[in-house]
Amino acid sequence: MLLYLDGQTNRAGNPNENFAREFLELFTLGEGRVYTEPDIREAARAFTGWRINAANGEFLFSPAEHDGGVKKFFGHSGHFTGRRIIDIVLQQPRTAEHIVEKLWRDFISEFPAPDRVKTLAAEFRNSGYEIKPLLRRILNSAEFQSAENRGTIIKSPVELSIGTLRLFQLIPDDLSWIAWFIAQMGQDLFDPPNVGSWPGGKHWINTATLTARRTFLSEYAGALKNMISNPNMPGSAIASSQASAGKFNARLAIDRPGLMAQVLLPIGSMRRPLPGAPPGDVLRRLLMHPGYQLK
Repeated sequence: MLLYLDGQTNRAGNPNENFAREFLELFTLGEGRVYTEPDIREAARAFTGWRINAANGEFLFSPAEHDGGVKKFFGHSGHFTGRRIIDIVLQQPRTAEHIVEKLWRDFISEFPAPDRVKTLAAEFRNSGYEIKPLLRRILNSAEFQSAENRGTIIKSPVELSIGTLRLFQLIPDDLSWIAWFIAQMGQDLFDPPNVGSWPGGKHWINTATLTARRTFLSEYAGALKNMISNPNMPGSAIASSQASAGKFNARLAIDRPGLMAQVLLPIGSMRRPLPGAPPGDVLRRLLMHPGYQLK
């Protein structure tokens, strides 16, 4: 964040507000919430002197470039450094709520339930902002298990690609192909479009990325089909050369195709396979089903 948001140019007498603004807007309180423009300016003064050590990439504080004067922030007054600004922000109930909402949108649905968010946020704040207990509560919540929240979130390119490889225990010969496919789907690894990262949701889908998604799934559906038909045959050129890698999960397509549909498709149903349909064809149809791209 410091590199992306001009932290290196934020110094006493000439504060740069980019870091302070995005710290409040994107990562803690949310856009247009309880802070004011003066709060942003005062926070920027407090963050002066925050630097990155070019030699090792670690954080460092430069006292010579820090504004040591009195700042007024959220009703508090003092010779604040950036750490004190963070402490004050973490005291705001809205901070915990904002983080809970982000996790809710990632794991449950695009529409956080206000009452549940407030309950989870209070527990989160009281725990000292421990993420693990919060995630445990979210993943064990009735909302996470609810049928109405199934299939409401579009998988990110990483979730779709790496999730498929893990599900079927595929080990690609060349991982650069996977990174290339992920980029074609709109998520260039380690190079987000801005400091707010990828917007996600419906933004993952357009004519170009949808084609890339289908091409990726088609490649691996074909590889799995070959593995089922001939366990001694390697997969496609970009899939696993270890023919047995996908056998464990692929057995479901042979023995229990109905269960495989439940595993792979979060909502709806696919047309019942024709009697005697080859297991490889069943699995391919499931992977190419639009529902497979949802979670």
